[in-house]
Amino acid sequence: YPLCALAVSDERPTKGDDDQKPIADEANDVSVLFSDIKGFTKFCSSVKAVDVVRALNTLYMTFDDSLEKLDVFKVETIGDAYFVSANCPIKAPDHARKVGRSWGKEMIEACAEFTPCGATSKEYKFQMRIGVHSGKVCAGIVGRKMPRYHLFWTDCYNCGVYGELRCTW
Repeated sequence: YPLCALAVSDERPTKGDDDQKPIADEANDVSVLFSDIKGFTKFCSSVKAVDVVRALNTLYMTFDDSLEKLDVFKVETIGDAYFVSANCPIKAPDHARKVGRSWGKEMIEACAEFTPCGATSKEYKFQMRIGVHSGKVCAGIVGRKMPRYHLFWTDCYNCGVYGELRCTW
């Protein structure tokens, strides 16, 4: 499984390269999307652990397949949070459209059709909270143990997180 973006994976630091210049990018025009599942903690407390993992794995594999078609980069997932970027590291001049309209819409539609494992009824659906913002980001590969390409705190990042915390579809 690739832990680093293919665009930068050949440049990753190796053991003994303490003096190597860090892999860092600065991009002024990037779109980010943060999402999480409304009520996910409550869902987790009402089902078996294996159902939580199956539900997220199935949903995230659907998301991952869609990302490849859009040239949007999956930065990371933490629990039910899913974080992507467009135009860093994968170049995409139409990044705002790809992330906001295309990707955000696909996530919402996928959740509307998805019944998670262990749900108490077939009508139960996940609801996504999504925040999108465009602007400047800093990015790079961090660490040797499980290194990964990551975007760091900037106004763009903060506004995307802030929007996700307040919006539900």
